[in-house]
Amino acid sequence: MNADLANESNHKIYEILFNILPYVFYKNISGVYVTVNTNQAKAFGFQQPSELIGKTIFEILEDKETAKLIDQVDNEVMQKGTTLVLEETINTPYGIKIFLTQKSPHYNEEGHITGMLGFATDITEFKEKQKRTDLELANQSLKVEHQKNLITLAHTVAHDISSPLSALNMMMHACDELKESKRIVIKRATESILDIANNCCALTGMKNNGRLQILKNANQF
Repeated sequence: MNADLANESNHKIYEILFNILPYVFYKNISGVYVTVNTNQAKAFGFQQPSELIGKTIFEILEDKETAKLIDQVDNEVMQKGTTLVLEETINTPYGIKIFLTQKSPHYNEEGHITGMLGFATDITEFKEKQKRTDLELANQSLKVEHQKNLITLAHTVAHDISSPLSALNMMMHACDELKESKRIVIKRATESILDIANNCCALTGMKNNGRLQILKNANQF
C-alpha cells in the first residue's frame, strides 16, 4: 500500500514538473504524437493533452504548408538520427507564434530510432522586440546619414554663394559711376543671398568670424 502511494505521489510530481515545462512533445516514427504536456496541447488550441495525442501535425494545423515543413524537419531528425535546433513560425489559434525548438531522435534499448522528442519555448515577444530595436537602429542610421548629406550640401551651397558675392563686393567698389539707387537694390539682394550662405555656414559648424567677415564686406557697398 505504501509502495502504491509512493508511486502515485511520484507520478503526480512528475506530471506537475512535466506540465511546468514550456512545450514538450514526443511523436513516434510515423509522425503521430504519443506524449505532449499541457502547454503544448494548449499551444495548438486543445484543452487537454489527450485531445492532441494520436494525431499527426497535418490533423492539427490548418496551415498545411507549415505542417509540411514541420513534418519534413521531424522526418530528417528521425531518419538521420541528428539533433536540430531551429526557429519555427507557426500559425496557431492565438496568432502567429515563433518557437525556438530542439528536436532529438529517441532510441529504444536495441539502439533503433523509435521516434522524436521535442522541447520548445515561445520567443515571439523576444523576436518582436528585436525587430523593433533593429528598426529603430536602422532609422537612426538613416537619420545620421541624412544629416551628413545635408551638412555636405549646405557646405557646398555656402561656398558657392560666398565666393561670387565676395567678387561682386569688390566689383561694386570699382563701379563709382553706378547710381546709388541701383547700389541699394544690389546691396539688399546680396544681403538676402548672404543670409542663406550664413545659415548654411551655421549648419556646417563654420566659425562665426567667417560669417562676420562676409557681412562686413557686404555692408561696405
